[in-house]
Amino acid sequence: MRRFTPDPQVSAAVYWSRAYNTKERICSYWHQVDEVVGFGAQTVLEIGPGSGIVTDWLRREGVRVTTLDMDPAVRADVHGVATDLPFGAGAFDAVLCAQVLEHMPFAEVDAALAEFARVARLGVVVSVPDATPWVGVEYPLWFPGWYLHEARLRIPAGRMNLLRALVRREVRLRDWLFLRLVPAQWELGGRTLEWRPRVPAGPWRPEPGSQHFWEVGSEGHPLERLTTAVDRAGLELMRTYRVPENPWHRFLVARPR
Repeated sequence: MRRFTPDPQVSAAVYWSRAYNTKERICSYWHQVDEVVGFGAQTVLEIGPGSGIVTDWLRREGVRVTTLDMDPAVRADVHGVATDLPFGAGAFDAVLCAQVLEHMPFAEVDAALAEFARVARLGVVVSVPDATPWVGVEYPLWFPGWYLHEARLRIPAGRMNLLRALVRREVRLRDWLFLRLVPAQWELGGRTLEWRPRVPAGPWRPEPGSQHFWEVGSEGHPLERLTTAVDRAGLELMRTYRVPENPWHRFLVARPR
């Protein structure tokens, strides 16, 4: 069975190249951070930190991040592999593993997911390539989150207090109506209304020289095979989706049972 052996000189250069860190990949980074923060995680194990952009982002959010990688060039906190994590049970609030699992034979994915379930207390965030063809449109929904946050702080509790504040013009009627009508989840960018019908496609395999052993949608690897592995590892799948701006990246968000 062939195995992917990283070239330290190549990987170090690629992770910081413009070709690697595209606008689309940056959008995927946003979802990585958003999902981890959404769990309320204070500690996270990041497997395969790559350039370290997400690592730094999470740390600036106040999350204590421990990085792990098999490639010495990455200079992670811990040198190791995803299938045998050198940590105790429940050592972290969350585990983040983005664009890593496809670099190992699918037969090893079960072991990796089981390790994630073992060391995570609150949740596991995984992203993998999804090469399933699609076509469709998306319409971005964005509202100025900081404005809505500040407006919400000005709204007093109680109807009489609110009425008094409106009469005194301490609160604008426009702000109150906006907060009443706009769902809270729309306060962050990156939400979309989507229409994406399935596109018929024949079986295919990753190129022989590729560093990927498999991708979702490749021959013998439908999405259901991966979600079944997630369930088998003792994880409850909460949601799975493709990044709107980067549909090649599919996220799976789960929590330990």
